[in-house]
Amino acid sequence: MKTVSCSSGPSNLLKSFQTLGFFVLLLSAVGLSGVYARETTDNMNQLLLCSRYGKKELYLIKFAAGMTWIFTAALLVILALLIPFSIIYGMDGAGEMLQLVKPLSMLPCTIGQMLVACLRVYLLAAVLFASITMLLSLITQNSLAVTCGLLGYLMIDLFASVPDRFRVLQAVWSLRPNAVLMNTGFVNYRLIHLAGKYFLNYQAAPVVYAVIAAAAFATGRWKYRRLQVGK
Repeated sequence: MKTVSCSSGPSNLLKSFQTLGFFVLLLSAVGLSGVYARETTDNMNQLLLCSRYGKKELYLIKFAAGMTWIFTAALLVILALLIPFSIIYGMDGAGEMLQLVKPLSMLPCTIGQMLVACLRVYLLAAVLFASITMLLSLITQNSLAVTCGLLGYLMIDLFASVPDRFRVLQAVWSLRPNAVLMNTGFVNYRLIHLAGKYFLNYQAAPVVYAVIAAAAFATGRWKYRRLQVGK
């Protein structure tokens, strides 16, 4: 009978996603907190915002640059894990059932399928964190405040929990990227109602992240067009 060790490449890679949510948040805090705030810090806002395309194309260009940066960084992190794991352990266990590494899970999925699900959540979490970071950078015009705010959220994420009696709040809290990537979605069977259908949290999370990111983009665009040039 064929067996798969818990130290195989796919299972180890699946466990590695537990820390990637925190890592991509730190990448956003360090790399994107000054995207819009630096305009004020470097006293360039008068020149940039008063130019012909200052309040239109500039916002889109900066947002696209921030998304390109976070996607590149997130993919490099994944490759830095995937390549060594593939070389050292191999990827032979990707077709085995999830219960070999998550005995409490009842999902009829393979390890490889959950790797794909985690990768999807991870990349959309990067988009979520990046869009929120750039929105905060625009609103506060202070990169240090944005970084401190995101680090404060990280500390809350690490230690805070929601009691079971607050069911709605707990359901929302369970959708945060770090909770899903820490593999709690594999044993959490509370259904979430979206668009007339029911989803598990790891299925609903990418949709929620995309909606929040789109809302952050639209809010930032509206705010940037009304931004006043200071002296």
